[in-house]
Amino acid sequence: MLLREIEIVGEPGAPVIAIGSKVWDFLKKNSIECRKYRCIFTVLHYSNDASRYRKLELEKYPEDSDVFLSSEFGKESRWSSKLTCSKKQLAFTYYRKFERV
Repeated sequence: MLLREIEIVGEPGAPVIAIGSKVWDFLKKNSIECRKYRCIFTVLHYSNDASRYRKLELEKYPEDSDVFLSSEFGKESRWSSKLTCSKKQLAFTYYRKFERV
């Protein structure tokens, strides 16, 4: 049913993005990794349970994270006061992943 739904609503060749490792594991377990040139990618789940992995992404790419965080959430940013540090880290991890997708 999932594959049928993806075919109905998705553009041909558009990637599918699994949010969180449980969804990714399910898709892999059921051999739904890459069909008809529609690849499956995974991103961190947005819950606080996954917050420790956000820091790991920042540590892997310290220069990129510094540039991203200062440009997107610097003094002049309208977002800076509204987001917690953890949410800013999540934005960076999504930015990195979506850039590759």
